[in-house]
Amino acid sequence: MSAPGMLTSHYAPLTPIEIIDPLELIPRLKQSSHQRIGLLIGQPIESPLSSNITLECLSPTGNLVEMAANFFAALRRLDSHNLIAIYATPFPDRGLGRALNDRLERAAAKTTGI
Repeated sequence: MSAPGMLTSHYAPLTPIEIIDPLELIPRLKQSSHQRIGLLIGQPIESPLSSNITLECLSPTGNLVEMAANFFAALRRLDSHNLIAIYATPFPDRGLGRALNDRLERAAAKTTGI
């Protein structure tokens, strides 16, 4: 028997999620400049965003504990905005970051049908 947190769908919003390398993020946002996109990031980025981007920054200081505490609520808020997609950058691959990346990958797999 599986616990709900072990199921892929437990983490998945209805809005498709795409995990994007941070170096590719700004070019992808520019390509999507006329679409309603959600952006889920762990810490602030230094780039102006267009008005069609709905931003959820999980921690102003890059604190993994704060990111983990804010993750699901931020994902639910983005899902409620009638967006065509949510772009998310991966978390640092250490400690809680690994767990967050697992949740993010599960959510992305469910919304893309993988």
